[in-house]
Amino acid sequence: MAVSVAAAALSTYLVEDPVRFRARWATGRTGALALAAVYVVLVCLWGVIPQPRAGAGSVDLTRLTGG
Repeated sequence: MAVSVAAAALSTYLVEDPVRFRARWATGRTGALALAAVYVVLVCLWGVIPQPRAGAGSVDLTRLTGG
């Protein structure tokens, strides 16, 4: 638990706070454009990555639970 709390504190101090308080690109119109660009990339990835097929490599839960 201590490692998790320490990692969260380091993440806040080293990653989140610099972006939140000191990044010029994260404010105003530039920040909105950056956010929109990230959403466009995520939507494109969602469309490109194939959906996994049931069958090979999947697990039948009824066999695991005995039901």
